[in-house]
Amino acid sequence: MGNKSGTSHGWVNIAFTYKAELFNQLRRFFIDVSTELTADFAFLHLVPNKQDLTITTHQLRQGLPDLYWLTLFGRPYVNLFGRERMLSVPNVVVEEPARDLFSIRLSEDVSDVVSRSDELFELAQQVKQHLNHNAFFDRTLGINHPYTVPEFHITQ
Repeated sequence: MGNKSGTSHGWVNIAFTYKAELFNQLRRFFIDVSTELTADFAFLHLVPNKQDLTITTHQLRQGLPDLYWLTLFGRPYVNLFGRERMLSVPNVVVEEPARDLFSIRLSEDVSDVVSRSDELFELAQQVKQHLNHNAFFDRTLGINHPYTVPEFHITQ
């Protein structure tokens, strides 16, 4: 768990060995925690080779690093993209677990991240284009590009 200063987002990072039979429970837990903590941004993703995948407030203030298997967008991003645009993302599972908290899931099964990675990559590109491609980091534009970012209201 991170952040005691009130100037950046807190975070919860859980790493585990993937077990398909437990994943739906983990997904529900993830959404419940994100809802309870009023998350601005959260994601659930299968990361091969035990890589650490952490996103900081500094990164979010520069633009979204990527779209993940399950990405949760809180109020700042709902305000940035718009509710109707969030609800109308094509070819993915869109849910609103709480007011101003939307989840976008690229497929039914997280193991698709490995078995259908090319297809999910293309789908993620379509979703980014639909929402606002300029809000997401683009390697061709680099880190100094003026990405579209929301205003965060971080309180202590």
